Amino acid sequence: MSEAGPSSDPSNAQAAQIPLQDFILPSFPAEASSLHSLTLTSDIKLDEYQGLLQSQSNLEIPPLPSSITDLTLELFSLGFPASFLPQLASRLPNLKSLTVFSSLIDGLDSATRKDAETFIQHIAQNGLRQLHLIDTFCRPGFIRITASAFHDHASGDAADSKGSLQLLEVSYTYRGHNDPTFSSRMPDSEIAHLAAIPSLVAASLVLAAPALPPEGQNASLEDPSNLDANGKLIDDKRPEGIIPISGSSSTILETALLNVKQNKRSVEKRMLDTTLYTLTPAQATKILAAHPTIAVLSMCLIVRHGGDVWFTELKNALKESKELEVLEIVAIPSQEVYEKARAASPSTQDTLAGLLFPSPVEVEELGSLCPKLQSFKMDVLRTRSSGAMEWIRQESDGRWVGGLIRAEGNGSSS
Repeated sequence: MSEAGPSSDPSNAQAAQIPLQDFILPSFPAEASSLHSLTLTSDIKLDEYQGLLQSQSNLEIPPLPSSITDLTLELFSLGFPASFLPQLASRLPNLKSLTVFSSLIDGLDSATRKDAETFIQHIAQNGLRQLHLIDTFCRPGFIRITASAFHDHASGDAADSKGSLQLLEVSYTYRGHNDPTFSSRMPDSEIAHLAAIPSLVAASLVLAAPALPPEGQNASLEDPSNLDANGKLIDDKRPEGIIPISGSSSTILETALLNVKQNKRSVEKRMLDTTLYTLTPAQATKILAAHPTIAVLSMCLIVRHGGDVWFTELKNALKESKELEVLEIVAIPSQEVYEKARAASPSTQDTLAGLLFPSPVEVEELGSLCPKLQSFKMDVLRTRSSGAMEWIRQESDGRWVGGLIRAEGNGSSS
């Protein structure tokens, strides 16, 4: 067990990370009473994983320090053995933050699915404040059950004494370039229902672009799915960008964000990231009118026309956002916009930037419309090859500084 704290004294340790080669947890010494954060990391060999799920089912988890408030479960790609998650919840009565990273949270069978549901019900009723689900998958129906558990608790009287979920993060790294099943495996329509939890102050439903390997590093840090049999980038290009979810799931998200205001226990939102979904400017206008207290906002918005029409739509969407401080727009150009850019210039990227990105004068207009706005970023589908724009308002004199960030030509568009 590795510990991180101000000294090597176990009584001073604030965090512990335990790599597990099976599901047997160590006993903690009495001196670990100051431990606040526990990370369990799977280091289980894949060819042994399923066998351990069977042989270590109903294994008793030893007592854990009651001081633990933050739990991280990472890399449990085949889930957990029977009874593991419910026991973990009961051993951590003061849990306030849960992070699940790159794991199959509800496992492979009906027993582990039931365990995961019990686990979620327990931590919701016990007043979990933060939930982070990062690159975590599950079978159909589980996220909807999760949404109901936290919604029901936040809507009931028990929330007054125990507290309820305030911060939600559901984040996926886009893998659709090399995995044609990626989008179909995401429970996007169920995730949208999470936005209806009335206690949320911050909600992040994120689709991130694949990260670049550190500059100057060799191909060993490159995503293997980007490489050919010789370890070289396929077609000498690295896939980039995202394709956010569109269609009925976006409508479910819009409905959830509008209906949550009707709940008598609904709190004012301060942070909203919906980049997992494609929204129209009209949908954004309705959502932001219902949530005028948002200070930090990120959205994927479809741009059907570009130019003055697009800027007018953007201003209309933001007209009620007087508390907005940080704004990120991920533009999704329509086919009409792409064709207009191609017809105007051989350099489609530069013309696309002109059609999509507000001019310095228009940025000033947005600053007047949203008087607290301090930062404004915009890109095209999170691609590097299409360029980006970034503006910062100086505190000293209120002037906007920044502009276009030139496109990088070493990627391929999604």
